[in-house]
Amino acid sequence: MDMDRYRIHDLDTATEVRRGVAGQPMAIESCKNSNLLVLDHTSTITVDDCTDCLIVLAPCSG
Repeated sequence: MDMDRYRIHDLDTATEVRRGVAGQPMAIESCKNSNLLVLDHTSTITVDDCTDCLIVLAPCSG
């Protein structure tokens, strides 16, 4: 399993769109001035150390 598929990290002034998460846990870490979109259901989402970001999350399961 490719764990980077379920992690967004160290972005600066970027736009990242993730689809196909398929209920797996997701982590968003150390991003700055970015637009981050997770457009699939997840079991959990952890957001840590992000500044000035727009974060859009699809519903979590359960």
